[in-house]
Amino acid sequence: MTHLRAILDLSASEENLLSTGGKPVIKHLEQTMPEINPYFSDLVRQDPLTNCGNHVSFFDWLVESGKQDKFTPFTLLSTEIRGLRALNKKSGREAGDTALRWAANLLNRHTPERSYRMGNEFITVLTEGSLQSHAGKAKEIFNALNNQAAMVGLQTPLANVAAISFSEAELSTPENILSAYYGALFFLKQKPGTFFKIFDARQMSAPGGFVSFVVEHTVSRFTSIGSMMDQSNLLAFSDPISELPNARAGRLVLEETVKAAQQERAHFSILIVDGDTLKKYNQFSYAGGDEMIHRLGAVLRDEIRPTDYICRWKTGDQFLIILHGSLPQAAAQAGERMRVAVENKSKDWMIHSTISVGVAGCPQHGKNAERLIEVAESALKRAKEMGKNRVAIFS
Repeated sequence: MTHLRAILDLSASEENLLSTGGKPVIKHLEQTMPEINPYFSDLVRQDPLTNCGNHVSFFDWLVESGKQDKFTPFTLLSTEIRGLRALNKKSGREAGDTALRWAANLLNRHTPERSYRMGNEFITVLTEGSLQSHAGKAKEIFNALNNQAAMVGLQTPLANVAAISFSEAELSTPENILSAYYGALFFLKQKPGTFFKIFDARQMSAPGGFVSFVVEHTVSRFTSIGSMMDQSNLLAFSDPISELPNARAGRLVLEETVKAAQQERAHFSILIVDGDTLKKYNQFSYAGGDEMIHRLGAVLRDEIRPTDYICRWKTGDQFLIILHGSLPQAAAQAGERMRVAVENKSKDWMIHSTISVGVAGCPQHGKNAERLIEVAESALKRAKEMGKNRVAIFS
């Protein structure tokens, strides 16, 4: 709550002016919106250049690692790419970016476990296998980086690589992990000619005094940034009237769904749903129209599967629904169930309501988000022209 108010630079009294149904909109969203779509949470935790995790996701892991009931020994692998500044100066930043992407891909090829990028450094948490095998994996990665350095215009030794093994739960607090990581980096920087070393966390000094305070404060600061980003996403990607994701969120999810379908050679369908009675509600009052939009969204949400996606779409009482794994004919049947549900459940509303539905399938009707939307809107227009209260597939 405090984070969101800070983002918008609102006082408590100013916040109360932003209200929905008499309730402050920020508080209303926090209490009623479903959990933030993992896609948007991941969005602020991913490095766009390499698709690795970023600072925020690493510090999230750091905090969660200290909460595990069962401890699993692990190794923190730090890979600091050398010579990037000189490469950027000589060949331009694009060359440096290419080198970082290459390094991230190499790490991904050598280990299935996630890496986090922080500037010119990568952190990889190794949990599979023994600590001894982790040391071997670290050496394997170090050698691979050096053997292929010339491919991206870098000289050897290409990286400072430190592998820090954590064999005891007592040593794996966020503060101890971060302190050991900084200690290993400092050691390599202070030892000219040493570019690879295996560390045992049991033999490293625990943080104390001022250092302990700085480490603890750093962990707290980065995790609070992640929380603030999540809450700002809630505000940016949600619709307070329907209590569903908004069109901005829907477009991003649709684009990601198209991308995933192309990679996996899968299919899905979309529905664009439009209410037929909003103008009648608004003739009574706009508050009545908002209430109808809220009720309509709730009915539609109840009719979809947990794996499907719904958001309020564009303006008025339009909704976009993504049906994963559904061919157009099956999607039309789902749309018909929704149409019947709205027709039946709205009998108790102020005005009996109906919906019209347009259906489009990927890849049958389009292979990108724009084309699918265009096709579904065309089908929706046909449903309206045929008399409303019906489902139409693009043809």
